Amino acid sequence: MKTEHSFTSERRELTDPNTGRKLIQLTSGDCFDYHLYYFIPSITADGKSIVFHRHQDDDVQLYRIDIDTGLTVKL
Repeated sequence: MKTEHSFTSERRELTDPNTGRKLIQLTSGDCFDYHLYYFIPSITADGKSIVFHRHQDDDVQLYRIDIDTGLTVKL
């Protein structure tokens, strides 16, 4: 369900040209996305989402992305 703080999926599947393995890219665009911190897990306890920072337009916010659907929600 999309809300004012959720965003359409940026998820796409690719194939590594060297190994042939499937790759899943969850984010893209004109921003910088990065994990929480070295010692803080970014993957939720149920293994269904990733929490991350997004730096865009001189602002940093927390987001959660559903691994299966790619639905991204600003926290």
